[in-house]
Amino acid sequence: MKSSFVPCIWLCSSVGENVGLSWKSNRISLEKGLIALTNTLNPSQIGDITELKCQAFLIEQGWNVLVPVGNHQKYDVVIEKNSKFYKIQIKHALPDETGFLVRTKYEVRDNGKVKKQAYSVEDVDYFMTECHNKFYMFPVFGTVETKFWTVSTRLSTQKQAKDFKAEDILSTL
Repeated sequence: MKSSFVPCIWLCSSVGENVGLSWKSNRISLEKGLIALTNTLNPSQIGDITELKCQAFLIEQGWNVLVPVGNHQKYDVVIEKNSKFYKIQIKHALPDETGFLVRTKYEVRDNGKVKKQAYSVEDVDYFMTECHNKFYMFPVFGTVETKFWTVSTRLSTQKQAKDFKAEDILSTL
């Protein structure tokens, strides 16, 4: 099948898992020969795609996903199941050869200066991300970025991605 390029993005949960996104190349391609989408994406658009993929995953896991109006909350979605609510901040993962990095900070403007701040446990209950079609959730660590390892490491302080699989975390809530 010949690839075609279109300026819009079609999202549905049945093909959402086949979307591969690379931050460095700013390219989206649907595998399995369905269609190829390419565009020069800015960081906001890449974040939007990550949010939509995570929302579709949460719905597939049986959660109600509530999206706030506006962009002034410190969380992207609230999830609900059995009358329990959790604030989720969704962040794009930056993959590398040993795992992936998630930047867990936000910007505050004060008298024309931009300050980067870490989220607190009052801001969000969990962070969520997607990397290589796998979904991960983790609590607030109080840092501005967190590295997750997908390869074996010798240090027990290094966070293993397998310990933060979203389906495992969601099953405990």
